[in-house]
Amino acid sequence: LEMLQQHRQAYQREAAALRQKGRYILVNTNLAVVNSAWGSLEKAVEVMVGASELPPAEARQVVLKAIEVESANRKTIVSLVKWMARELRGFRIVVRPHPAENASAWQDIPGIELVIGSNAIPWMLGAELVVHTGSTTGLEAVLLGIPCLNVGQPDQRLILDQVNCSIPSPQAAAEAI
Repeated sequence: LEMLQQHRQAYQREAAALRQKGRYILVNTNLAVVNSAWGSLEKAVEVMVGASELPPAEARQVVLKAIEVESANRKTIVSLVKWMARELRGFRIVVRPHPAENASAWQDIPGIELVIGSNAIPWMLGAELVVHTGSTTGLEAVLLGIPCLNVGQPDQRLILDQVNCSIPSPQAAAEAI
């Protein structure tokens, strides 16, 4: 715990500067296959299968399952982000896509701030709430003591559903927020 406190303190000044601009909810997405920076779904599948230690046929099945989950999560988080931007007065809605995502896919949503290529920790520490789609930032937020909501389809391979409040639908997430 002492090491965690030191880690928090190292980022407090930057988090305070982010909070000075106004209260905000941080949305960290994890849609690196269906919203891939690699340019196409086919290329994302190729890269992920090639990077896997599994046999190619097995790796492809894992990636195809990830596409199914991410596709559902994308619809859920986009709907929720649009609702937050429209309905949550007094809060900035900050969207921080996964580094392997095509960040430009978020640019057409009015009322959000898009953060690209930055350290997640100061943003989490400054946030009133972290909302994510199966992202490891959900575990980091819990360890940092930040309220956190995992929105989307559960993934039993990850611990996130056990350490975060996990909600599958945008309507239920809106109620929780």
